[in-house]
This record gives sequence, structure tokens and C-alpha cells, in this order.
Amino acid sequence: MEPNRDIDSLFKEMYEQHRQSVYRYIYRHSNDPETALDLTQEVFLRLYSRMDRLRMQESGVRTAWLFRVAHNAFVDRFRRRSAEANYIAAARWQMERHPQREARQTFEDRDLRTRILMAIRRLTPELRRIFVGCELRNKGVENVRKQSGLSRRTFFRRLAAARETLQLTLAAYAEL
Repeated sequence: MEPNRDIDSLFKEMYEQHRQSVYRYIYRHSNDPETALDLTQEVFLRLYSRMDRLRMQESGVRTAWLFRVAHNAFVDRFRRRSAEANYIAAARWQMERHPQREARQTFEDRDLRTRILMAIRRLTPELRRIFVGCELRNKGVENVRKQSGLSRRTFFRRLAAARETLQLTLAAYAEL
């Protein structure tokens, strides 16, 4: 433990010692140098904001904490991008079923986004997997069916049930 150690000098030492390894860790996961640089910066900003508590910890604990933050930062970024991609696909799906709404209005409408995501979340896990795989991720109906292990008849009934549930859930909003 280093209770009397200057926070700035400890941060500088940790930054110099770990910045390249944190960058490489994130780059290995993201395969994108810009994302790796951005998240590395974010990780070290978090480190600096916590230095008053972390300076009391052993060096190994600080290093483990640093890489846990790097991992969480990458996972958070991945989740945000995945949610954005799901929203865009869901908005397109909604527009196809209700073409009277203008595309620009649909994409800018936060309330619609929330309603679509909530409607998808309300599906049972199995119906959600089937719907998202077929309609949003464009995996192909037959590929999703094979992955589900369901018979053709059962699969198509469940896909129809998912579509119908979403259409009913979103119908009131589409009429506005």
C-alpha cells in the first residue's frame, strides 16, 4: 500500500506502464484502432477519477481493476452499437408494415424507438430469438429455423405469433 504517494505521479506511472497493454487488449477485441484509442482514453480517465481510492491498493489490484474497466468499456461499447443496430432494423421493419409514416420521422422519433424496443423485449425469449434472427439480423429464415431445432411448421407458427404480437402492440402507435 502506498497511502502517501502522490496521486498524479502514481497515475503517470500506471499510464506509462499499462497504456500499450490496455490498448492492445481492447484492439484485440475490437479489431478497430480508433475504438481501441477511444476506449483506452476512457479507461485511463476512469482510472484517474478513482486514483484517490486505488492508491491504497496493491499494484496488482490496481492493474486487475484497470483491465476489468477496459473489458467493461469494450462490452458497453459493443452493447450500445448492437442496440443501435437493432433499433435501425426494427424501425425499418416498422416502416415496411406502416409505409404511411415518413422514413425521417420514424428514425427521429424517440418514442417509436422506445415502443419498438419495449415490444420486442416483451416477447418470450424464444419468440424474440426467432423474430430478431429473421427480421432484424437477416440471418435467413431457414438458418434461424435450423438453429432453433424446431420443426418447420412449429417455427413458422412461432414467427407468425411474434409478428402478430408486435403488430398488435405497435398498432395503436402507428395510428397516431
